[in-house]
Amino acid sequence: MDNKIGITYTHWATNFDQDLSDLISYLRKASDLGFEVVELFPSVVLDLSEEEQKKLGESAKEENIDLNYVTALSEEYDISSKKKDIRDNGINHLKEIIKAIHKTGGKKLSGVIYGALGKVPEVGESKSDHLKRSVESMKEAIKVAEDLDILVNVEAVNRYETFMLNTSEEAIDYVERVNSPNLKIHLDTYHMNIEEDDLREAIVNAGDDLGHFHVGENNRKPPGMGGHIDWDEVMLGLKENGYRGSIVMEPFIQSEGEVGFMLKVWRNMIEDKDLDEEAKKSLQFVKNKLENSKENKN
Repeated sequence: MDNKIGITYTHWATNFDQDLSDLISYLRKASDLGFEVVELFPSVVLDLSEEEQKKLGESAKEENIDLNYVTALSEEYDISSKKKDIRDNGINHLKEIIKAIHKTGGKKLSGVIYGALGKVPEVGESKSDHLKRSVESMKEAIKVAEDLDILVNVEAVNRYETFMLNTSEEAIDYVERVNSPNLKIHLDTYHMNIEEDDLREAIVNAGDDLGHFHVGENNRKPPGMGGHIDWDEVMLGLKENGYRGSIVMEPFIQSEGEVGFMLKVWRNMIEDKDLDEEAKKSLQFVKNKLENSKENKN
């Protein structure tokens, strides 16, 4: 199979911050279940010592796991802010994240890294002004990614989480304005389900700009667990696009802890079920859909 299939550690973890032993246990668990990628939040790596960062990378290699990272900027790191000191703070923050990812052997950073998650513009502020400031900031931050060979992907998310990039088309425009070989776009079926007119068309139109892909049901369950996403169309879109990157499940199903609170999971989404077994079933579901789309294309 061309695409490596992954899962976020928050499928199991209810809090973002984890110590090194817990992180390594998630890598082993994912590997045992058949995944090839584990996605982490950079905050957990920034809190590790350089020795621990190196150990995490070594453990990932031992388990044949690729490390991906996904994050969202808070207002103190908003690179689209009209306040220069906040923009500078955000640029430096992104640079530090990219350096830390490199130390673990990771190769990819994705997410809402062009502005503050959840922020809405003040009265009189325009979307275009925010985007202009963000693009100029990203041109500075992306230099570190170019030096360290890290792929950075800006994620189009739904209107309730950002006003800046909601669609594949908007994300493509942003990437073209920054004009860096290390900046591409990140699409997510959960957000696409809200914002895109046609999921397959949005994926195909992304072309070579598509650098990362998240899969999850419309209710944030793992793929195949009771949503209404048309997975045949999604997988066919990926095949027609020629996408060869990783496909990562990003389920948010547990209401406990800071993960559930931040993602507004107000009820346990798969009550009384084995998380490992459900992840394994979802992995097979994605593999089957990918294989079927390959046959259908031929």
